[in-house]
Order: sequence, then C-alpha cells, then structure tokens
Amino acid sequence: MSSSFAESAPACWTLRPSDDDGWVPDWADSEPDPTPVPTIAWLTWHIGWWWTVAIDHVESRTPHDRADIRWAGSGAATIGWLRALRTTWTMVLDRLADADLDRTTF
Repeated sequence: MSSSFAESAPACWTLRPSDDDGWVPDWADSEPDPTPVPTIAWLTWHIGWWWTVAIDHVESRTPHDRADIRWAGSGAATIGWLRALRTTWTMVLDRLADADLDRTTF
C-alpha cells in the first residue's frame, strides 16, 4: 500500500493512510471555499460511499456511516469494488416496481 498520493493542487481532497492499514478520506461537513480539487482516489471512494448508501436506502436498511466505507486501495481492487456495487445496484433496481419510486426512505 502506498503511503501517500500525489496531490494535484494545493487544496485537494484525497485519501490518507489510517492507523489500521486502511484509508481515511479528507472531509468537511461544510464545503470549504475554495472547493478542494479531488484526487481519483477520493472520487472513487466517494462514488463507492454514495452507491453503498443509495443501495441501503432502496433496500430500507439503515444507511452506512461515511466512516464505515472502506476504500479498496489499489486500482484493480477499487475497480472490482465499484463493479460489484454496480451489479448490486442494477439488481436492486430490477426488483423495483413503479410504486417503490414513491416510497420514502430513512
């Protein structure tokens, strides 16, 4: 596992090594000004987080906390993770009926 990523701009969001050999995404509860430039690592983590939570909502599950979403780390593992989420997402959507689109979520 690499210990850092090239930061593409002075103000950027990326993933940083955590104490448990994982990765921690940069985050702010309110968007800073100027908005940081995201790295590919951060973007892929964010897509994975969003997709995981979207699936949770459609499946009527309590949404995962942002801090619980683990980024895969390597390019190949990240691509596999996102492809698996895509497969799950399409299966979930295939099960929906028109009436499901009107129901509320958490």
